[in-house]
Formats: sequence, structure tokens, C-alpha cells
Amino acid sequence: MKKKTKAKGARRNTAGKGRGARQVGRGKIRFIDLFAGIGGFRVALEALGAKCVRSCEKDVLAARWYLENHGDDPTGDIMAVDAAVVPDHDILCAGYPCPPYSTQGKALGLADPRGRVFYSIPCILTAKQPAAFVLENVDSLRHANNRWSHDLIVTALQTAGYVVYETVLNAREFGLPQSRRRLFMVGFRRSLGTVPFAWPKRGPLATNRGAFLDERVDAAYFIGAEERSELQWKRDLQRAMGNNWTFKFAPRTHVHALLSAPHTSQDNIILDPDDGTWRRLTPNEYRRLQGFPDGFRLPDESRHAYMLLGNSVAVPVVRAVAKNVIAALRGEKPRR
Repeated sequence: MKKKTKAKGARRNTAGKGRGARQVGRGKIRFIDLFAGIGGFRVALEALGAKCVRSCEKDVLAARWYLENHGDDPTGDIMAVDAAVVPDHDILCAGYPCPPYSTQGKALGLADPRGRVFYSIPCILTAKQPAAFVLENVDSLRHANNRWSHDLIVTALQTAGYVVYETVLNAREFGLPQSRRRLFMVGFRRSLGTVPFAWPKRGPLATNRGAFLDERVDAAYFIGAEERSELQWKRDLQRAMGNNWTFKFAPRTHVHALLSAPHTSQDNIILDPDDGTWRRLTPNEYRRLQGFPDGFRLPDESRHAYMLLGNSVAVPVVRAVAKNVIAALRGEKPRR
């Protein structure tokens, strides 16, 4: 990719007058929610007064709980949707599938069939030309082994007619004691001219893990002596093989990134400093640590709740990014 077209160059925030942007978003901002999951983007943008005009989620379980919480059935495969019939909107939102780019996978990127669903995004952007987009994925998308996929993604977004900004944000910088680093890409339609966009200001790393934990925890989430021994044996075996992908305790200040299947990696076992008990995080703690509101409905079966929440976005981070995108579309000064 030529130097002048690199996303890195677009990352420089400008405080221009944004004459074109002032014509956008005078009324209620409309957005579409693609690869919607259980609606983390929707929770974030509706809190800012925006209106969802189209949602789409292929996974049946996620779609069911999206409907349960938002009263809108997103069931469908975005790859089968004619871009021309997608409703007009101001912002396209998408947390497109991360396994093709994850450090836990084979890093096949766009060569992975799950990775190629990304192309539905520039297809809709080209057809509908919304004012902006907000995308989220794992930060390893920018690692060396995914670099070719990253560059193709940025090129596709630019070819659709957008100026692309990107950065990595950590949920711990936005009030959640969860070390969750994610790559955000924001784009503005090139015809808008100079848009006064700035990434939201990062706060100090959250250290108040205890405030997000349940006061009472069911015995089912505690780990007995037999399972402890098995976990330690597996950890020692993996280390002997040179593999450090084994269970580890959550620090006292925060937790590691929440996963969709915690029982397989045991990445967030809590060690109580007072009595030495081991336990897993509960689904309700997962909900809080992802920033979903009280009363957000989840499946009774914990493994389903873990999967849905672990695959979702950290709501306060999305809300902070979207707030600045909306401000930029209204020609307002960057909110830092």
C-alpha cells in the first residue's frame, strides 16, 4: 500500500471546520447494527439518543437474546442481504467476526470463510454511503501475521469512499476493570470534507475489580480440590511443552479479557485473598464487566451467557467512540 493511503496517515486527528459534516445528523442519528450479537453497539448508541433502523445477526442464540432485550428480531445472514434495500442510515456499526484474526486461531484472516464476511461492510458502504462507520475487532488484526488482511480491509474501506481512522482502546481506560484491548476503526465519507474527529480521552486504568463482583456467589462457581489439582497438572504439562496458554488467576485490581468459553481456558479464576478459594466469574459479573446495564436479560444456562457476553463489545468504550463520531458529524469540536 502506498504511503499516502495508509490508514496510519488518516489516524492524524484534525480540528477542521467540518463544513460538510454540519449538514449531517441535525435530527436523530440513524444507525444499522451488523454482526449484532446481543446488541452491545445498540445499547451504546441508543444511550446517545440514536435510532437503530436495521440489525442483523446470523447466530440463532444471539439473535434470540437480541430480540429479548431490544424487541427487534435481527435474525439473518448479512451476506445474503441486498445492500440496496438496507435502510438509509448515518452510521454503520459492526463488530465483525474476530476468530480469523485472533491469537487463539490460525490467523487466516480474509482467507478464512469467516473473515470474508467483512466484505459485506464495504458493499453496504458503497451502496448506501452513510456519513460514518464504527468497526470493532481484536487488536491482533494489526499484528504482523494479519498485516495483509488489515491492509486489504483498510483499502476496501477507503475504496468505498471513506477516510479511515484507527486505534486500539482498552476497556480499563473507560471505567471497566477488564483488560480488553480492541481495535476500533472509524470512517467518515470523504465527500464530507474535513471532519473534526478525535478519539475519546482515555482515563486511568480501572482497578476497582471488587466493585464489579457479586456479593453472594452460588456454590456451582467454586472450584474444588480435585479440579484444582487437574488444572495445575494441565498447566505444568503445557509449560513443559513450551505453551503458556494455561489458566491464570485474575489480578486483585482487574480481570483478564473475558472469553466466550471460560471453562476451556480458565483465564479468570478468582483467588480470594482471605480464604484462598478458587472460583469462576459468574455471568452477572461478566455482564457488569462488559458494561451492560442492570436488568439486561441473559440465558439461564451459564455457558450460553458466557458465550454471548464474551463475544460482545465493552459498551462504555463503544459509547465513548460513538459520542465523538456523532459530535464530529454535527461539526462540533472534538470531545476529549
